[in-house]
Amino acid sequence: MSTKPGIGPAFSLRSPWTLRLETLGFSVRSDVYPSGGGQTAVTLFEVAGSEKLLLLAHGTGNDHFFTLQDLIEESLTEGWSVLTLDLPGHGRASSTLLTEESFRSAGEDLKAYLSASKLDSRKLYAAGYSLGGVFWLRIAEEETLTFTKLALLAVPLRVELNLRFVFAELCTLFSPSFYRQWLRYGWRETVPAFGRFRRKDFPLRLAPKETLSYPAFIDKILSSRSPLESVAKLSHNCLVIFGGWDRLAKPKDFELWQKANPGLTRVVVDRANHFLLPFQKPTIKALIQWMKS
Repeated sequence: MSTKPGIGPAFSLRSPWTLRLETLGFSVRSDVYPSGGGQTAVTLFEVAGSEKLLLLAHGTGNDHFFTLQDLIEESLTEGWSVLTLDLPGHGRASSTLLTEESFRSAGEDLKAYLSASKLDSRKLYAAGYSLGGVFWLRIAEEETLTFTKLALLAVPLRVELNLRFVFAELCTLFSPSFYRQWLRYGWRETVPAFGRFRRKDFPLRLAPKETLSYPAFIDKILSSRSPLESVAKLSHNCLVIFGGWDRLAKPKDFELWQKANPGLTRVVVDRANHFLLPFQKPTIKALIQWMKS
């Protein structure tokens, strides 16, 4: 794995934080690996001597640990090394395109990378936010990788961006956790891309001939194989975390999740919308407790 200080401009935005982690005794290393005709960027945050590895996938158009710093840092403190990665078509430091085929094959590409990096012998845990949760579900369903435990954060069944969703997301501006993130990491680490806003900072790469918008394409992925189909085939522990104010991954949908797999565990984080869920202390606490149990 490369020991370069960073890959491209995306990583440089995180330098103050990653340097602080190094002063705390954790190592931070970045790398890329071939995937889907391009390259996928990964970052390994490592606890010396730890055999536990949390694979973390963030599923919006942003970079691979955007807004997840507190979750990563708490995992490190509790003894888990963390590997983050960009999904196909996401992240400034990656060069992949998001297509149905690249999304389908990305798990095998990651498996090859873990093997080449000698990380595949560790006890693997996985947590995925939004589309990242769908990514891990499919990998678990197909047994591409074997996870000790799997956590799904704000995973939608379909993408419906209506006025209720927009209003719920605007409530972000009234959340102390949003401003706490802003104070700690700056606006670049706190304000997401939305529509065309900030797409220079956080580009999305669909196939050149793709006629669907990004939300419509994600809905197509979800409808082609529902997360419920995937979770029904799981035979290991799975935690599902919802935001109480989320209008995309709705808490009431848990009845459908539980019908598909009665062994699921649910946590609902009060006053969290879709975007805020990874910020919230109850989210991080629930995930850490789940991995430790």
